[in-house]
Amino acid sequence: MPKDPKLERFVLRVSVFASLFFAIAGILVGLWLSSSFILFDGVYSFLSVIMSWISLRAGMFMLTADKRFPFGKSTIEPFIILFQYGVLLFVIVNAVLGAIDDIRAGGNDLVLGGALVYLAISAGISYSIYRYLNSFKMKASSGLVTAEVVQWRLDTLLTVSGLIGYLIAQVLVWLSFEAVAPYIDPVMLILSALWLVRTPLIEMWTAIKELIDMDTGTPYSNQIRLTVLQVAHQFDVDKTYVRTTKSGNVLFLEIDLVVPRDYPYDTIADQDKIRQQLFDALAFLPYEKWLTVSFTHDNRWAE
Repeated sequence: MPKDPKLERFVLRVSVFASLFFAIAGILVGLWLSSSFILFDGVYSFLSVIMSWISLRAGMFMLTADKRFPFGKSTIEPFIILFQYGVLLFVIVNAVLGAIDDIRAGGNDLVLGGALVYLAISAGISYSIYRYLNSFKMKASSGLVTAEVVQWRLDTLLTVSGLIGYLIAQVLVWLSFEAVAPYIDPVMLILSALWLVRTPLIEMWTAIKELIDMDTGTPYSNQIRLTVLQVAHQFDVDKTYVRTTKSGNVLFLEIDLVVPRDYPYDTIADQDKIRQQLFDALAFLPYEKWLTVSFTHDNRWAE
């Protein structure tokens, strides 16, 4: 499915303004209630504002034609995603270190009622924004939009986990375990951060694979090879070699066809017909395709 630049820009703008609201609210409420967890949530949202703005600018830059990029600008997308999640990973590590310091200092004295109200409202709004943006993910067909949706999903789950933690702290207070309650805030922050860290690591590794042209192993890899074999069989091809790598929304496919020396489809017109057949057969792929099809009699040019 081709990328929709207008929809991509719309989604990124919505994400920027929503993140800005939560950043200001989270930082102010976190400082007011002396909650490192809510403060971290606000910092995460502020980080999302910066990352969304960078994504928006990168998306606009990728639309402009530039002869300096003969293979297109698709590599910019995984680079931006790598940078985004790298910064997020840095913030998570620092948050964990700060929470450990809080535990050593005796925890945080919290205004539990205010924190519960804020987190309940924040969780509801975050989930609504996540569902709204997620409804555009497939239509936009953009790695940048997908990254935004993932960030909102993480933010929603982070807020919900904090809400559960504060509810536990409130119950402990009701049960006269006030001494334990101050430790709930930093402990919940550590647990949430350890759970969150998995996503940045996975997304960063995926982006790195795209940047160094590794086979990214799309969900369609087996179907691609089967489709190529079916078309090759129709045109009496002896052997096929299929190599794929993905960069952003562009899937690069190199297909080498080993044919007999007395191959009946030996004209350029015939071979262009095979190329068109392959291109049409791969229309199911939800990416922009960069297709290269080569013909040879000798395996060594294809291996």
